[in-house]
Amino acid sequence: MEANSSPSSCEKIDIQRIISLYIVKYIKRVSIIKTAVFTIVSKNYLSFARTLLSSAKNHHPEWEQYLLLVDEIEGQFNPELEAFNVVTMSEINLPDLNKFIFRYNILELNTAVKPWMFSWLFNDKGFDHVIYIDPDIYLYDRLTEVENALNKGQLLVLTPHLTGFLDDNKRPTETQILQAGTYNLGFLAVSRHQDTNRFLEWWQSKLEFDCVVDIPNGLFVDQKWMDLIPGFFEDVMILHHPGYNVAYWNLKHRVVTKTDNNFQINGQRLVFFHFSGVNPSDPTALSKHQDRYTLKNVGTAAILVEEYASNVMKHGHEQTKKWNYFYNKFNDDVKINDFLRIAYRNNEKIQRICGNNPFQSSSFFLTTQYREQDGKTNLPLITHIMYTLWLSRNDLKNVFSDILGKDRLSFCHWFIDSAEREYGFTNDYIDPVKNSLAFVENDNNQIKTNSESENLNTHRVSFARKIYSLAIWAKPLLIKIVPTSSKEKLKKLKEQLQRKAYPPFVTNLNNTDRNQTAEVLSQGINLIGYSRSQTGVGESCRLAAQSLNAANVPFGIINYNVGNPASNTDNTWVNKEIESSQYNVNVFHINADQMPVAYAHLGSEVFENRYNIGYWHWELPDFPEEWKSSFQFVNEIWVPSQFIMDCISKKSPVPVVKIPHGISLNVPIGIGRESFKLPEKQFLFLTMYDAYSYQERKNPNAVIDVFKKSFDQNDATVGLVIKVNHSKDHPEELKFLEEKIKGYKNIYILAETMSREKVNALINSTDCFVSLHRSEGFGLGLAEAMYLGKPVVGTNWSANIDFMNVKNSCVVDFELVQLGKDYGPYKAYQSWANPDLDHAVYYMRRLVSDPEYYQQIASLGQQTIKNDFSPEAVGKQAEDRLRQLGLL
Repeated sequence: MEANSSPSSCEKIDIQRIISLYIVKYIKRVSIIKTAVFTIVSKNYLSFARTLLSSAKNHHPEWEQYLLLVDEIEGQFNPELEAFNVVTMSEINLPDLNKFIFRYNILELNTAVKPWMFSWLFNDKGFDHVIYIDPDIYLYDRLTEVENALNKGQLLVLTPHLTGFLDDNKRPTETQILQAGTYNLGFLAVSRHQDTNRFLEWWQSKLEFDCVVDIPNGLFVDQKWMDLIPGFFEDVMILHHPGYNVAYWNLKHRVVTKTDNNFQINGQRLVFFHFSGVNPSDPTALSKHQDRYTLKNVGTAAILVEEYASNVMKHGHEQTKKWNYFYNKFNDDVKINDFLRIAYRNNEKIQRICGNNPFQSSSFFLTTQYREQDGKTNLPLITHIMYTLWLSRNDLKNVFSDILGKDRLSFCHWFIDSAEREYGFTNDYIDPVKNSLAFVENDNNQIKTNSESENLNTHRVSFARKIYSLAIWAKPLLIKIVPTSSKEKLKKLKEQLQRKAYPPFVTNLNNTDRNQTAEVLSQGINLIGYSRSQTGVGESCRLAAQSLNAANVPFGIINYNVGNPASNTDNTWVNKEIESSQYNVNVFHINADQMPVAYAHLGSEVFENRYNIGYWHWELPDFPEEWKSSFQFVNEIWVPSQFIMDCISKKSPVPVVKIPHGISLNVPIGIGRESFKLPEKQFLFLTMYDAYSYQERKNPNAVIDVFKKSFDQNDATVGLVIKVNHSKDHPEELKFLEEKIKGYKNIYILAETMSREKVNALINSTDCFVSLHRSEGFGLGLAEAMYLGKPVVGTNWSANIDFMNVKNSCVVDFELVQLGKDYGPYKAYQSWANPDLDHAVYYMRRLVSDPEYYQQIASLGQQTIKNDFSPEAVGKQAEDRLRQLGLL
């Protein structure tokens, strides 16, 4: 036989037999590997867990499935009827169970228990591979790469948040990813390994007490600790496969495509998608944790999101999301505040007093004096929570340096007035302090002279103003450290503190040397502003008159027109004009920059002995430093939108209250398109702005560009109307617009200052209002068009989002950019929006071509304005505010 001849048939059989034996041996070895997959939820997230585990069953039917319930069932579902094993926390050997549960909020607890569940599955249930998957994940294929890695001896498999750069200034940024952790712990696969128990014991030692959201100190629940693991252990695989853990944080680097019925990521198979932050009831925003994408600009991934949302809904989301978290209350049903949990875990004395079951200790947190003082029984209550809160904040320690001594009363006042607004404390925590303080003050008042009482009140006012100022400055920090649920409460100013800090008829103008007797004033409002001016600030004053009139609040108008270059011919409310301020409240419809001028012109006597309110507008995120001196002229500030409220509150030492504009338009009969020389049968878009409001901010150029991209210049079925107010005073801007629309017979410029009635008729004569603004203080034109039943297209940023959303209007995506140069009062360092023109093109075309969508948007928009922004509703808000202050 030649040396290179083929093997004999017997030799072939032997080789095949050997290969077969190896294959059988491998299959046998693999087949005995026991794998468990688990997720963790509180019961309100049960629909997500059902969705996840059903997808896991589709692709890995051989895995045993577990759900760790961080909650009590309370009869709201039957574990026996679920398609997976339900495990309770009492089964997995958590140390000091009640203490463990009590120290963490719901997010922290759902992550803290993770290593104990791993350990239980390995050591009590005997699994060889254990895989954790977040409940808001969905599997689209087998986890082949993970199984291979574990079979080859890897201790664990991690997936990184990012596999590319984030350099577009959107959320999340790379810095925010670093703060949260390099690896996403929504997925973790661990094998039985010589280091498994050592790894889990180390992880347990960290999560028993330090599974917290504390970004300033470098901690983010269980996830941040995992950054250390690749350095601690050798057999750690970092899986870079693009099809794993696809989510909003890495979509910038992962392109989703679909072939037949299969999805791919960067050309490779999609294994699982992490739907973190998706709202199944309304997935439009893609995720609440980011601002990079919506369903409109995420491409094929939108199909995944919509199908997933539908799947979660089918698994009972509408029912389960309403189920309450059992461990959010003491045994007597008093709600457990999240700051209380922080106080508990950071204070060994509190832990000792609460014993083995802190859930039985509500009375200790609510009514127990932090420190009893011998022989003194008439001291207001300083609870352990109050003391811990004081210790946590340097600003409080600076203002109230001795809360057990001389500052005790003032600190109690601060807690009563601020605890709910800043930390979400309920009356269960506040009322005991309030009652003890009332008892002490009533007792003290019986022995105080009038002079002593007056000095005490002056002292309290001074303290209250300092406290309020500190609270405003501390608000950005508080937003970061208090629970998300408290953010909304931070926006609402507590009335009692406002009354103490800025009581009625106390002027800020330091005229304390005057000894003349205060004049007797009627209860009501002096509206002071540009009441006849055909400008936005003039319309603001007239709208206020309309709302006060609708609510039957007594008022008069002082027409102030100093420094106003605009036309002054609107006589709508001339019948309510008065010569002098007759009422006890002044509301100045004069913006902050002009308040010093108004004070100099009107004189101090207009301000004195009255409660002074500035109704201010501003259109950018940062209130100008040079205007801060204007705070001295007012007792509080009213603003028309949340956007302005957030902006001014950051720097205001006085209360800032949102009182929006009330919208109601009268359309004159007989003024139609023919009056404006507009074609009768075209679908007409309308944009309008005042040249005094800065063309760069109002951005009519973008509207023109979008119209040009949307429709042909000879299209006789559609047109664009551009209404410009005070164009004669800005001829260069008008000339620019005229040059920009050359060749377009279907774009019309109306360069004139019209009466209010005629403007209303113009809006009513067109089909859709468009505002691709860079920023708005309210968005009056948009609101007025919605009132008249017109669909509106507007930038989805700044004040107009108070009344515009994806259901009632066409909100246009944007990116925030720096101005780069000064535009009048708008400085280069500030930011404003650049609207997405392609998104606006989509809306313009759809409104023209889809009558059903047009009608739906128009109807819902009109409903929003008429229900929530009517003059009657707004007037009632103003009336209620003044009654709360004791001014009406």
